[in-house]
Amino acid sequence: MSDAPGPDEGTLLRSGTTLRPSAVRKTPAPITALNIEPGVIVKQRYVLEEIIGTGAMGQVWRSKDLMRERARNARLHVAIKLLNADCAQHPDALVGLEREASKAQDLAHPNIITVHNFDVDDDLGRAFISMECLEGEPLEELIRANRGFGLARDAAIPLIEGMTEGLEYAHKKHVVHCDLKPGNVFVTRDHVPKILDFGIARAAHDQEGFKGFTPAYASFELIRDETPQPADDIYSLGIVIYELLAGRHPFNGLPADVAKSRSMKPAAIKGLKACEWQAIERALAFERAGRWAHAGEFRKAFKGRTLLPRVLGGAIGVLAITVAVFGYQRWRAEQPDIPFDQLTRDQQTNFLHEIQDGDRSWQLVNSGQTFLINDALAHYGAAFDLHPKDSRAVSGLKRSADYVISRLETSPDPQAAANELEELQKRSVYLESYEPLTLAIERLKSKH
Repeated sequence: MSDAPGPDEGTLLRSGTTLRPSAVRKTPAPITALNIEPGVIVKQRYVLEEIIGTGAMGQVWRSKDLMRERARNARLHVAIKLLNADCAQHPDALVGLEREASKAQDLAHPNIITVHNFDVDDDLGRAFISMECLEGEPLEELIRANRGFGLARDAAIPLIEGMTEGLEYAHKKHVVHCDLKPGNVFVTRDHVPKILDFGIARAAHDQEGFKGFTPAYASFELIRDETPQPADDIYSLGIVIYELLAGRHPFNGLPADVAKSRSMKPAAIKGLKACEWQAIERALAFERAGRWAHAGEFRKAFKGRTLLPRVLGGAIGVLAITVAVFGYQRWRAEQPDIPFDQLTRDQQTNFLHEIQDGDRSWQLVNSGQTFLINDALAHYGAAFDLHPKDSRAVSGLKRSADYVISRLETSPDPQAAANELEELQKRSVYLESYEPLTLAIERLKSKH
């Protein structure tokens, strides 16, 4: 049984002392590894019991929380990540760690480990992070057990979906992991994947000899020390998923810069749907421009709910639009309508999710981010697939298509613009018969 805190414990556990920039100026006394052993009490609260993980940044201990014990809480245990002594002796590193730990505290998602607190025990000379204690095994152990063969697709899909959904949530919060790898994913006894250490490694990358990422899983851009972006996590995610399914690293464990210099390509994984392999293959692109921009794009592609982008606009240059109409099950145009409340609960939830995402993208388009018209069209198209002729999806498709038409009708190359609108028309059941689109094509052709 997991020792994860219940929903009513978050406030209590997050009310402990939080490190402030002014607090990191104190240089703690040096300490040797011999001082850290079972029975040591951290910050007069956490009793270290046993090591449950070891990494480049420190050790993770299963620990008894004395505050919970006094409160007669049945879930006594938390995980304490006790960072190496060097971390506590570098003020800049501590500031960065506190900042990243604060971001991690805001990531409340079932596929992301719950972080309670970041603090420093001056007596021990160690910075530490307290988080929920999990029962299960690291993903790297699961991969190692299936080395050379990979996990069966049906067993791997729930893990892939969980990791992707957790990463998508973080990306929506503008948080980039920077060191996603099998060792930073934990699979609980209930087979739920939990992502660990969001941004923590990156925050400590300035320490001498510590890169802040694992070369075999790092994107080409991170290796070149470029500013992290969600697309960098996508490369790492692609590597992890490939290892999970194939039982081996797609580039024989080589870093992205070396694999790129050798023009290596990942071998296709047998037994996957075409959309699943295409999504993974694109995630493994060496250049950011060739990858999915964030985990939300990857998730939809993996499920077969998106199409590769096509550039619209010809000579106008700045307007890139993709119309992707997708869904769990494509409805035929001649199929009669059914009431929304007769859809399955999953279909209703996904429909509303797509409409909300489409509306959000549309608002950003109106604020000047014109390139996001692509996202708006894709989300409204997905909603139309889930519930054909629904007025909300139709309204979104209409205003998005009208926006594209208004841009392309002013193109100095009418024939190219007409061709692009024809391509747009072919990609949507609804837009195939959308009269303003048909008329715009005719007007543009008449100018040629």
